[in-house]
Amino acid sequence: MDRAALSRRSLTAILWFGIILCNASTFAQESVIPATPVADELEARQLDFANGWLLRGNYAQAAREYEKFIQTYPNSLQIAVAWSRLGESHYLLKDYPKAKQALDKALPLVTEYDRRRHLQFRLGEVAYHLGNYAESVELLSTVLISQPPAEVGEAALFYKGQSLLALGNKEQALAAFQEVLDKHPKGKFILLASMEAGKLYRDLGQLDQALKAYGIVEKATAEDPRLPGAWALPETCFRKASVLYEQKRFQDAAATLKKGIADHSKSDLLLEMQHSLGWAYFGMKDYTRAIELADSLIGSPTASKRLQGLSLLRANAHYELTNYNEAITSYSEVVRLVSDDDESRKQGAEALARIAWCHYLAGRHDEALEAVDVALKAAENAAFVGDLKFLRGQILYLKNDPAKALLEFLDVLANHKESRFHSEVGYRLGWSYFKLEQYQEAAEVWFTYALKYPDQDTGREAALMAGEATFKAGDFEQSLELFDHYITTYPQMPESESVLYRASVACYSLQKYDKMSAYLTQLIERFPQTTYLAEAYYWLGFAASVREQTAESERYFSLLVKTQPTSEYASDALYRLGKIYNQTKRAQESCEAFLRIVKEYPNHVLPAEMLFWLGAQLWDAKRYDDAFRSYASLWEKHPSSELKGRAQFEAGRCLMQAQKLAEAEALYRRMLEENQHGGYRGLASYGLAIVLMDKKDYSGALQQLLDCRDSLPDEWAADAGFRIGVCHRELGQATEAFEAFMRVAILYDLPTLSAQALWEAGQASDRLSDATESEKTYRELIKRYGETEWGNKARELLNARASQPVSATE
Repeated sequence: MDRAALSRRSLTAILWFGIILCNASTFAQESVIPATPVADELEARQLDFANGWLLRGNYAQAAREYEKFIQTYPNSLQIAVAWSRLGESHYLLKDYPKAKQALDKALPLVTEYDRRRHLQFRLGEVAYHLGNYAESVELLSTVLISQPPAEVGEAALFYKGQSLLALGNKEQALAAFQEVLDKHPKGKFILLASMEAGKLYRDLGQLDQALKAYGIVEKATAEDPRLPGAWALPETCFRKASVLYEQKRFQDAAATLKKGIADHSKSDLLLEMQHSLGWAYFGMKDYTRAIELADSLIGSPTASKRLQGLSLLRANAHYELTNYNEAITSYSEVVRLVSDDDESRKQGAEALARIAWCHYLAGRHDEALEAVDVALKAAENAAFVGDLKFLRGQILYLKNDPAKALLEFLDVLANHKESRFHSEVGYRLGWSYFKLEQYQEAAEVWFTYALKYPDQDTGREAALMAGEATFKAGDFEQSLELFDHYITTYPQMPESESVLYRASVACYSLQKYDKMSAYLTQLIERFPQTTYLAEAYYWLGFAASVREQTAESERYFSLLVKTQPTSEYASDALYRLGKIYNQTKRAQESCEAFLRIVKEYPNHVLPAEMLFWLGAQLWDAKRYDDAFRSYASLWEKHPSSELKGRAQFEAGRCLMQAQKLAEAEALYRRMLEENQHGGYRGLASYGLAIVLMDKKDYSGALQQLLDCRDSLPDEWAADAGFRIGVCHRELGQATEAFEAFMRVAILYDLPTLSAQALWEAGQASDRLSDATESEKTYRELIKRYGETEWGNKARELLNARASQPVSATE
């Protein structure tokens, strides 16, 4: 039976390239303490403003804002970015002189390799547009030497060729264009042509006419058996059965052959009819009966002239029953029986091909490859050559050699339209491109295949993978179109769940947050038990926050934290909830959220400022253990933070409040070791002094206080000075105590501390029996801080000593 080859019409595809500006969203961390914006914040805001115009396609406005940035912040660390994007804005406006001016400014400032190469490439294009062809050639040649990405390399070669052509250097221009053809056959400047050719298949209408003719013969012979030609009835029966077989009317063919065998048991065609009956059983998928008939005939004395065909029948039946080893044995017998007859050689070639398939289906890929090579040598121009090349491509792909597999599939696509796998080769070709990371080519062939075979499983999978391939290529706009096509075409398929999620990710990359939310909402509605539930809640919350819909954002982040606490997104959702609580003046809820992160998600790194703020809030709430945990997390997770020393100091205070003096002392001594040359040495000494005072080690405390007093901020310097006085007092050094307390009273006007310092100074004078200085000090206390506790004590003391009462303001 001749196998029909289905013709396939190739579609010409246009490859496109686009410049995609994917600027990741930058979210500034909110300051935990309100403050006036510093220069860096204003600078970043200006650059973000310019970037926003560029992303929105308003290049003129973007250019103006970048110029403003450059004028305002000429020494910015981002000045190279500003010049580069100013040049890009002018380039997109086709203002090439200004583009060149800005890009020339940017180039010397950029050291990062890929960015510098891109600038050189853009300058080369600009030079071409300005007519500076020699400069364009020089710049683009530099770019090409660096082996740039395919799209850049192709464009650089093209513009180099154009520039060379404009310079009249036709030979070098031709070489550049030829290099485009050789290196980028699928690129922007190549229009791919797909060869389409087909062979004629037998006209089934002619088979009907043959059957009609055979029917006339049968009818006439039945009416008069003596008619000349009655001897041809066995052949007529055989030919009729052959036509029915070709029409795939296998049961009718079997019935015809059985009748012919019964009626013409002495005919020379008996073996032929019996052989054909075996093939009719095969066509009916009654493989066991086909094998039994072949076995019975092979053992007969007359079987020699049909032995090869019978072995082929038996081999094919074993093949269909997946008895691959038995099939290989029979196919080998077919090969052994090959004669000089063309049909015999054809059957031998087919048998070699089937041996290759048997090894492949049995998982013996190396043996299968060897068998394919042998079969191809014998096949010559046989119709199944394309099948064998397809098989070789499939084996090479499975052996992780997609480049060679690709060549085989392309060969089948272009030169073997008669192959029974010709319709499938586009699907396999897509996988080869995909594995080679040629994602645009993969998407092209897959989408073409999907449109042609939408109802096949492979067509559906091709539609899915076309979107995935463009997503991999970073062409998110195209991937969205392809994902939408899949969702619309196959709305009820399980894969739609993952497609909806992938489409939302593409929207995120394009900063299309409204559309991203629509996909995620649809995902949750259609697949309420989706495995992407945590991701859906997170990105819905994120999109709402971008749109400044705080309540909506809080709702989704809360849902995620409540229902998916073990998700990888849970800690970040909790962090964002904490920020929302902080923004909405719910400090306690914010504090609990951040503290929960510290306790339950140790791998989540909160910003140092946030951890410090959290520690301060917990300190105010007298939750000293939790406050310590927050401060400790700060210096552990942010060892280079400027807040590290301050956090260690505050952590020591927490330990002291928890009566963990030994741990506090160890912490402050470690701080001293880490800050031997300044830094937070003063705070470390101050903290250690407090611990030593609690331990009544006044000498040690005094040494630390004297060491740090002049380096402390005012908020602690006054307290340190007062503590110096206390240490002197406790050591019995009244003169030194008086001087220390008076230093505090003179340098600081703090109602409570300064008043107490004056009281202690008066007490020190009393211990020195200096009544004059004592009275003077108490009267100063009453005058400055008469309404305080210490002012009242001073007044009572002086009244007790004097006969005349002391007034409240004296």
